[in-house]
Amino acid sequence: MECPVSFDGLRSVLAGAAAVVVDVYSGSVRVDRKEDGSPITRADLRANDFLRRSLQELLPAGWLSEETVDDTDRLAREWVWVVDPGVWRTSSFAWRQEPMT
Repeated sequence: MECPVSFDGLRSVLAGAAAVVVDVYSGSVRVDRKEDGSPITRADLRANDFLRRSLQELLPAGWLSEETVDDTDRLAREWVWVVDPGVWRTSSFAWRQEPMT
């Protein structure tokens, strides 16, 4: 089965998500806590929203993300986007310490 998404389209979406994170990073960053106690920032949530909207435009598919409530309807879909849109090392991101991605 051939992937119906172009590499250039995917690269464009990822560059857009990076720009969302950089925009948040340029301001103040507050770390909140999810229900499980793990850290989350506005960058995580904005990147998740951007990726969901943009990837669905590339290929309407099921969705599974660490930052979104799971919808098991995805299991009936031919394609599923599985993403972790969060900033790696959230606390380092918030305190502007290396390394973080």
